[in-house]
Amino acid sequence: MKGVIDMKYNVIGHSEVGKRHLAAGGEVNQDCILLHNDERITAVALSDGATGAKDAARPAAEATVEACIEFAQNGKIWDMNKHALTEELLRVIDNHYLELDFPYDRLCATMVVLMINHISGTFITISIGDCAAMLLNKQLEPSILISPVNYFSKRNTLFANSSIANRFLKLERGSLTDTDISGFALITDGAEELMNASKNDEIRRLSALAVIDPDSGEKALKECIADLSERNNDDITAAFVMISDDEEIRAAAADELGLEYEDMYGSEPETPDQAEDEYVTDEESCTIPEEPETEEQDMVAESEKTLLGFLAEPRSPEELIFAGFINRPSDLLNLIYPYLKEGLVKYSDHHFVSVKGGR
Repeated sequence: MKGVIDMKYNVIGHSEVGKRHLAAGGEVNQDCILLHNDERITAVALSDGATGAKDAARPAAEATVEACIEFAQNGKIWDMNKHALTEELLRVIDNHYLELDFPYDRLCATMVVLMINHISGTFITISIGDCAAMLLNKQLEPSILISPVNYFSKRNTLFANSSIANRFLKLERGSLTDTDISGFALITDGAEELMNASKNDEIRRLSALAVIDPDSGEKALKECIADLSERNNDDITAAFVMISDDEEIRAAAADELGLEYEDMYGSEPETPDQAEDEYVTDEESCTIPEEPETEEQDMVAESEKTLLGFLAEPRSPEELIFAGFINRPSDLLNLIYPYLKEGLVKYSDHHFVSVKGGR
C-alpha cells in the first residue's frame, strides 16, 4: 500500500494475579491486557481494576481495555488535538461502562494505551492513574515516557471514570520515523518496580528478546513478573512493543544477548551443496560434517545431553542445521538461549561450545 511505513512490531505481554488476591480466597486477576493489530494500526491497552470495587474490578478493567482498542480504531483520532482526544477517549470508556450491570461509581480502573499508526509512522500513548509507559531507544536504553499520576500517593488513585480524569490524563505523541525510538514498555501499578534504574538491565534483556524472539521474550517476561510477585501483593501486568525489522535495533538486541547478529540473522543459511563446495576448497581448515542418519536425528531432538555432547567441539550455526537440531537460523535462539543463560554453552569466534562444569 502506497505511503505505508515498512515497519513491523513484535509485542510480548503477561499478566499475573497478585498474592494478596490469592490469599483473599482465589480472587481473579483484576488487571487486563488487550492487543489489536491490523494493516493500519498496532494498539496495546492495559488496565488495572480497583481492589476496593470487589466483583466490579475485573469487569471494569475488561471494559476499559475494550474501550481503548475501540478508540484506537477510530481513524479520526490522529488529527485531533489533546483536548479532543481526551474527551473522545473518556466518552468511549463511559459508553462501555454504561453497558455493564454494575453501578457506575463502582467501575474503578486505571489504564494505559499505546497506539501506533502504520500509515504515518506516528504514535499516541495515553495513561489515566497509576499505569505508566517507558520508551526504549535504539540502544535499548529505557526512559520514562509517562509516569504514574499518583506515584507518590497511593491513596489518591485517579480512575478513568473520575470527574477530574480529563484534567489529569497524561498523553504523549510522536513519530517513529527518523528517530531514536526502538519501542515501548507498558506497565500497571503492580509492575512499577520495572521503572527503577536498578531494573534497566532486565528491561534491555526483555526488549532484546522481544525484538529477536518474541516466544522466548514472553517466557522471560513471565519469569520476570513471577519474580516481582514474590515482593508485591498487587496484580502485575507488563507489555513490550518493539520495532522488529530495523537493522540497527536488531543488531543492538543481538549484542545485548551476546549473540553474533551477522552470522545468525544477516543472511540466508547456505545449502548443503554450497557448504560442501566451500569446504572442498579449503580442506586443511574445514571438514565436511557427516550427514546424520534419521535415528540419530531423533536422538538429537530427544535429550539435552545429546545437544551438549554435540557441542563438546565448537560448532557453527550451519553445523547445527546440518545436524538436524534446527531447520533455519531463526530457530537457533529458541534452542540455544536457555543453555547460554544457564552457563552450559558459550558463544565464541562464531561457534557454540559446551562449557565443562556448567551448572
